[in-house]
Amino acid sequence: MSYDEYDAARDEFYDEVRREAINDFTSERLQSYYDKHPDVMRPAVLAISEGGWQQKEAHFEAAIVFFTSAVEMLLKATLLRPVIYGLVHSEALAEAIVQRAMSDLSLDRYTDLLAELFFVLAKVDVKAVRRDTSSPKTLLNDCKDLQIIRNGIVHRGEKVSAEQAEFAREVTEAVFERIVIRMLQALNLTVIEHGQITQSPYQAEKILQLSTDQSNE
Repeated sequence: MSYDEYDAARDEFYDEVRREAINDFTSERLQSYYDKHPDVMRPAVLAISEGGWQQKEAHFEAAIVFFTSAVEMLLKATLLRPVIYGLVHSEALAEAIVQRAMSDLSLDRYTDLLAELFFVLAKVDVKAVRRDTSSPKTLLNDCKDLQIIRNGIVHRGEKVSAEQAEFAREVTEAVFERIVIRMLQALNLTVIEHGQITQSPYQAEKILQLSTDQSNE
C-alpha cells in the first residue's frame, strides 16, 4: 500500500496527540478517568480468563486470539485511552476524538507514547522490560511476535502449538504485571476482583489467579 494524504494526516494527528499528551500530562487526570471508569480493564481480564480456558481445552489457536486481544486491550484501552481522553476538555467530543486517535495506531506507534508516559510516571524504560530475566527479547517485542502469530491464525488459518499458546499466556501475564500494574501503582491505584481499578490495597496477583481458576472450571 502506498503512503497517501490520509496516512500523512493520520501521522500528523498522532504526533500532535503525542506532543500534547507529554506536555499536558498530569497524574490527576489519569486518576480522574479511572475513578469515573473503574471497569475499563474488565474486558481485558475476561479475555485473559477465556484464553486460559481455551488453552486448557487444547484450543490453542483460540487461546492465542484471546490472549493477544487481551494484550492490546491492556495497552490501548486500559493505559492509553485514559491519557488521550484526558486531553479533551469537552466531554461531548472526547469519545469521538479518542476513537479517531487510537483506531489506526500500530503497536510501534502507541508503544512510543506508552514508553514516554511510563517513564514520566514510573521512571522505568518500558522498552527494556522483559518477560523474565531469561527472555531473549523485550516484552514489547514479544507482543509484536504474538500479534504476528495471531494474524497468521486469523488471516491464513495457521495452526499453532501448545508451546506457542503458553508463550501467549506468559506474554499476557507479563504485560499485566510488569506494565499495567506498575503504571497503576505509580498512580496509587490497584486492581481488585473482576479487573476493577480502585484505590484499595494491592490485589493484582489475585486477579490473575482468579482468571486462572475460572478458566479451569
